[in-house]
Amino acid sequence: YYIEQNNPIYAIMVHGYRGDSSSIISPVKHFYEQGYNLLIPDLRGHGQSEGDYIGMGWDDRYDIMGWIDYLVSQNPQAQIILYGVSMGGATVMDVAGENLPSQVKAVIEDCGYTSVWDIFASELDKRFSLPTFPVLDISNFLARIKVGYDFKEASSIEQVKNANQPM
Repeated sequence: YYIEQNNPIYAIMVHGYRGDSSSIISPVKHFYEQGYNLLIPDLRGHGQSEGDYIGMGWDDRYDIMGWIDYLVSQNPQAQIILYGVSMGGATVMDVAGENLPSQVKAVIEDCGYTSVWDIFASELDKRFSLPTFPVLDISNFLARIKVGYDFKEASSIEQVKNANQPM
């Protein structure tokens, strides 16, 4: 969804796991009341987006970078803020570690996680009292085949080390 308010400041707002653009209505309302232009995408496999798997933000970072490029192409004077909560927080952390245009001014991440491996390990323990071996190791192996990346490689905390914007 896109809400334009004739303002040079844009907020790209990213929802969490199993959510969609409507699940972050409270922060959307706040940014709207501040007069920001809002871009509120559904991540892959969520809401109205296509996709047959949820990439936990790692692949989604490319989509957000595409939206950044689109906004800059439409308004080279744009000032862009990235906002994400939970998996969306990890997504914007992942984006922050990439080579971003100068129009991206700040990143707001709310309760993102350190890596896909860490969040899955935590959930295995907390919800099912299961160890990472062999469950997560097998899942990681299958993910490398299906989605092309390793859960440990998908590290938001490592991406943040490369960030140039305030977070």
